[in-house]
Amino acid sequence: MSAISTENLSKIYQKNPEKPVLDRINISIEEQEFLTLLGPSGCGKSTLLHILAGLMEPTSGAAYCQGERIQGPAQDRVLMLQEAALFPWLTVKSNVTFGLKERGIARTEREKLAQAELKKVRLADSANSYPHQLSGGMQQRVALARALVLRPDIILMDEPFASLDEQTRFQLQQELVELWQDLKMTVVFVTHSIREALLISERILVMAGNPGRIKSEYRINAPYPRKPGQADIVRREEQILADLSPSRQPSSRENSESYREVAAG
Repeated sequence: MSAISTENLSKIYQKNPEKPVLDRINISIEEQEFLTLLGPSGCGKSTLLHILAGLMEPTSGAAYCQGERIQGPAQDRVLMLQEAALFPWLTVKSNVTFGLKERGIARTEREKLAQAELKKVRLADSANSYPHQLSGGMQQRVALARALVLRPDIILMDEPFASLDEQTRFQLQQELVELWQDLKMTVVFVTHSIREALLISERILVMAGNPGRIKSEYRINAPYPRKPGQADIVRREEQILADLSPSRQPSSRENSESYREVAAG
């Protein structure tokens, strides 16, 4: 059974009914898979992620988690946004334990769990610091620990590293892959960076806009850890860049099949 799937999922906003945001999306994401939705701004990838999180309803079609129709947020799925969105008046440890407190977990247990997650993201020594005392990269680590401490089966990530400098972003990409491999969770990651998608993903779904749809699929078999300059990553980057070109539009056959699969090179 798929961890996440959609069936002819479409989304139209009432303010602009003639321009669907998403058009008949059909995807299947396996358990413990690292899948990335890649595409330009405005192609609907964040809208799709919010539907998978249960924060938004599709206009038609459906989304499923473990075979059950998604009808709202659930504890098995956690959404991580581009901004860390930490509570500035709470310490790092209190930010991480916030969700556990809402779930009624005893204080001693939630502090134990939070400290373990902070250790995983290399922030154990910053547990008593406040968000304003941390760098942007450190704040994103706190946000990641806050998500992971809830033990979700699926983590949905909406461009969480987009605002970071290149060096910090690369470091967090590597750490995320390590955590995914260790925790064996399902990751659905949204980005508009081809290189980021190639460095972290097992599979990439390329999206096109107007309306948003799945344009193509790439399976990335390069072993981890990956580096930007390695030959297979560079080759794939050029291939996907050409695929994303506005002049390269999917054929009617590709549209009818939802997406095409590109064999690993």
